[in-house]
Amino acid sequence: MCNNYYSNVNEGGAAASRGFEYQDLCAIRYFFDYVDEENFESLTLEQINDFSILLKTKELSFQVKNYKVQKKEINKILSSIKEGGNICHYIIAPIWNTDMANIIQKKKEYYNAYLARRKNNQIRQIQKQLEDIINKKGYSSKAIICNFETINKEEQEEAILYRICRWSKKHRYEIDEDLVLSQLVKVVQKKRGQRGSIDYNTLKYIAQNSKVKINQINTQNTMSYYKEEVLASLNILSNEKIRLRDLVDLIIIYIEEDRYTNALNKLKELANETQGTDIYIAWLLLQLGEYEKAKKICDDILKSDVKEVYEAAYFYKGIINYHRKNYIKACKYIHKSIKLNNQITYEKASYLAKSEIRCHKSLEEAKGLLKRCIEIGSNDSEIYYELACLSKPHKAIELLKKALDYNGNDYKSRFLLAEYYRAMGKDWLAYKEYKIYFSEFNNLKDWRALQGMVYCLINIGNKEEAEFYILEFINNFVKSTENKIKDHETGVLMDLTWNGINLLIYTKENNQYRFCSPLGEYCIHARNNSSMKTKDRIGAVPDEFFLRYELTKDEMLGSVFNIDKVMKPMFIANYDDDFLFLRRKHQLMKNGIIHFNCEGTRKIGDCFLEKICYMLKKGDELHYQEYFVWAKDIDIVMYEYSNVVRVEVIYKDYMEQLSTFLKGEGYFEFRKALEKSKWLSWYFFSINRKELIDLCIPVESVTIKCC
Repeated sequence: MCNNYYSNVNEGGAAASRGFEYQDLCAIRYFFDYVDEENFESLTLEQINDFSILLKTKELSFQVKNYKVQKKEINKILSSIKEGGNICHYIIAPIWNTDMANIIQKKKEYYNAYLARRKNNQIRQIQKQLEDIINKKGYSSKAIICNFETINKEEQEEAILYRICRWSKKHRYEIDEDLVLSQLVKVVQKKRGQRGSIDYNTLKYIAQNSKVKINQINTQNTMSYYKEEVLASLNILSNEKIRLRDLVDLIIIYIEEDRYTNALNKLKELANETQGTDIYIAWLLLQLGEYEKAKKICDDILKSDVKEVYEAAYFYKGIINYHRKNYIKACKYIHKSIKLNNQITYEKASYLAKSEIRCHKSLEEAKGLLKRCIEIGSNDSEIYYELACLSKPHKAIELLKKALDYNGNDYKSRFLLAEYYRAMGKDWLAYKEYKIYFSEFNNLKDWRALQGMVYCLINIGNKEEAEFYILEFINNFVKSTENKIKDHETGVLMDLTWNGINLLIYTKENNQYRFCSPLGEYCIHARNNSSMKTKDRIGAVPDEFFLRYELTKDEMLGSVFNIDKVMKPMFIANYDDDFLFLRRKHQLMKNGIIHFNCEGTRKIGDCFLEKICYMLKKGDELHYQEYFVWAKDIDIVMYEYSNVVRVEVIYKDYMEQLSTFLKGEGYFEFRKALEKSKWLSWYFFSINRKELIDLCIPVESVTIKCC
């Protein structure tokens, strides 16, 4: 064993590893250069040479060295080349010796003469001169038919990523280029060991399984004018810095696709190689919401002598202050930016207007700036929304419709449009906008929107749907920090429209809120927690239908029937919270598989009701409703463990989980009844409302699985 850490023996493995890494990256690079050609077939590895590109008409054969190759080794490689046939030979290295570098340059000049379509006798003369130079420097004459390529190690990865980006853009793949590259490297390494090959289908499979990273992009922040400026400047830089072209072009693609995190990482690499990129970094940081970092860069720029970017730096500081809600400073910096070139761009007009509105300054000027944005050609829904907020109702509605034409997902415009319709007494139109607001944005936590929806539904006479929304409204109103009142205090929510007044009156009593609405009175706990407010039980109760209609005459007269024969299995959920009970009731009604059977009023006193509604006193009246579900529409799966049972209820379009029950007396009663009954009951009982819902379900819907 060699004890010298830096010996040839110990470094040999690392050097070999680095060599293969360089070779594999070269193979991937050329793979992307040819993969879209019509006659491309595959990339082969370690078959004839280090790698080959197989085309239908010819073969490109590559030898790769990751170091400066000396004359002797080059001549050895050249001696193995067979002239003629349809094989083009390449030798790749990161650097060449002086003589070889000179030959490579002369070969380029010869090729340029060929491309210039000089006369045949001139071409032959130039070729003869090139052959003389090659022989004079001691290289094999075969050097004239071999292609020598220089590929820098440090720039290799960026060059490949650029090619992957270009390919994915062409084929409209939204992929993570870094992931594609790493997967391709793994495949190439594996295939190299097998002397195998990869083709277009390999790349397609990797692309389909390499979804693009989700970047944190502040879409409201994106400044198209400055984006165009950044891209134009980077394109100039790409033409000037040939050595860095692949890296710059990669950054350009990332910015064009709004992949700002990727662009920023690569731009930081570029900043190490060239000056004048700070303003682009500041712009990217703004897109990503990195305001503190962007401010520091802008401050440094404004202390420098690079005055041509002062205008952008001041504007960026204005944007930073806008997002920090320091609107007075935002106005100050944007005005400074405008004075430097006496030009108001769309972005400057937009941010200045929004800043003036929020600091309640120059509202008429802000209105004029927003109109100017529209004149320039705005497709930004936010501009129309902001202008609507400064306009009279009829004009505001027109502007909000325009905002939604440009962006149907603009929830602020959707809500404001509904509010304007409601204020003008157009309840049906308001209802439709609120409906979209809740369904599209899944936002049932906005108590202001819920309140508006409730008033709309009351006014148009849809009390059934209104009850559902009032329950959601009450729950979210109570949870809101804006609506805290002391015990025994009363609050009033007033809704004033052109044709009337709607009132919601609420009172807090200890740990409960009581709401009085046009639909009735509701009670809800201040600290709503479904797990605490619902008490689930399992067991069996007398089957009243069986007792009334299915006993034989002898059994009825002699009272000799077996009590087990008339018990039916049951689940019961006891609610001491009105909101939870009513919400559950509405959920059941909405699923479309619940069918009404009968309803009525019963007095507490028989064993059946006392077992279910044990919280009530004898003589209390109970309102009950009976529904049934067909076996095809529901499945109840019971998972039995050693000491507990977990229950899942699967409807035709969704699943819910009931409580986990202990294997006690109630469960054994349930199992015994399940074997003898045709139906089971799922009861929902409200303590405060004294209301019982009986959901009858065929026993054949139940499956028991032992775990």
